[in-house]
This record gives sequence, structure tokens and C-alpha cells, in this order.
Amino acid sequence: MPPKDPQRKYQPKMAITVLEDYHLLGKRIVYSILRASGYEVLDYRQTDVNGLIQQVKKDDVKILFLMMIYGRKWGRMLWQKVLLNLSP
Repeated sequence: MPPKDPQRKYQPKMAITVLEDYHLLGKRIVYSILRASGYEVLDYRQTDVNGLIQQVKKDDVKILFLMMIYGRKWGRMLWQKVLLNLSP
């Protein structure tokens, strides 16, 4: 991947993670496309809701890419918990 570039300082802070699931391949694909397009993206790897909320607040992330199974009831509940805790 290209090294950090000083021209990227005006990009919003972005992060990507797999939330309590195993969609690692999809995350790697999205991460690679973003990096190849010149974006700096923090990789939170695989995490749980509470760890994710703490990390996003600590890093002041503006754009968050989540990989998870959304169709299941618990997936919707996890997503709602993330939204409620990260809302301004």
C-alpha cells in the first residue's frame, strides 16, 4: 500500500472493522480498494461493540465501515447499539 502522504491530511478520519462476525475477506477487499484509491483507513480488525465504540471515540473517526451480518436480529441490535453510542 502507498505510504502516508501529506496531501491526505484533509481527508476525514476513517476506520474499518468486522463487528462480532467473520466477514474478514469482505473487509480486506474494501480496505484494499480504499487504500489503493489513496485513502488512509484505520484497521480495527475484528472487534465487539464496546471495544469499537471506545476506539472510534478515542480516534475521532468520522467515517466507519462495518462488516457484519445485518439480516439477523442480533445484527440489527448491534448496529443500533453502535449508532446510539456514537450519535452526537
